[in-house]
Amino acid sequence: MKRTLGRAGAALLLAWGVGYYWNRRPLSPEAARLLWERSLLLYEQGQYPSALSRARRLLRSDPKEPRYLKHEARLLHKLGRVEGELAAWQAFMSVSPAPQEACPDINRVYEKLDRAEESFEAYKICLAREPQNADLAFFVARGLAARSQYAEAEKAYRRILKEAPSYSDATLGIARIRLSQGRLAEAAALSDSVLKKNAANADGLLLRAQIALRRQDNKTAKESLVSAINASPDYADLYRILGRVYDAQGDEAGALKVYLKLVELEPDNASAHRRLSALRAR
Repeated sequence: MKRTLGRAGAALLLAWGVGYYWNRRPLSPEAARLLWERSLLLYEQGQYPSALSRARRLLRSDPKEPRYLKHEARLLHKLGRVEGELAAWQAFMSVSPAPQEACPDINRVYEKLDRAEESFEAYKICLAREPQNADLAFFVARGLAARSQYAEAEKAYRRILKEAPSYSDATLGIARIRLSQGRLAEAAALSDSVLKKNAANADGLLLRAQIALRRQDNKTAKESLVSAINASPDYADLYRILGRVYDAQGDEAGALKVYLKLVELEPDNASAHRRLSALRAR
């Protein structure tokens, strides 16, 4: 028997076709402007799913518009959709006349996905487009140091300091290189020079703690980390290292508090969850 859609089926198919066409046809400049303004307003109001649906309608009309791609990436970040956010930033960098605007957001996503090499390459692209940007230069130098390319990293840090002598992160970058090389006295002198200007510099205090641990001075390490946490209470690295200090001292009550905070800051940190479970079991 020959089957036909019938009136209801034909009407449904027609409605689907009209909807498909309507959602993909190019928007007029005025319609695009109104939709863009509405999406921005919804973003400001925290209505991210509604803002995203409008952003994607704009992208269906104009898929290579950088501001739409940037907006989509930021909405996906708010919604915790990491892979989608990365894809949006990658698309943005491929079409934008100012790809450096994706940094450091795209790098944060790469690092969350443990894709450090791609993060480093993105920073290099961004720095090539904006060579005077000290922050971008710092992250490239940090990437070189992470690859144990210490000579090149130090040159990069010193170039930053030549242009911006007060850029404390570059000084601490050189100090970390010295720590990696086992040159503890030089590392301490550099970190102390930063802390002399700002005693609450959390990275300087963290480095002081790391140097103290190399010297098996748990007391100084603990004091430095507690001071750093007072200055930057949401800095996860501080709790990670302080937890180790408490573990080494056998202070289970102190460690319990530290790991509770660490898993709050880093819900995906499996090792912190394991340690917390062990402490709770006792």
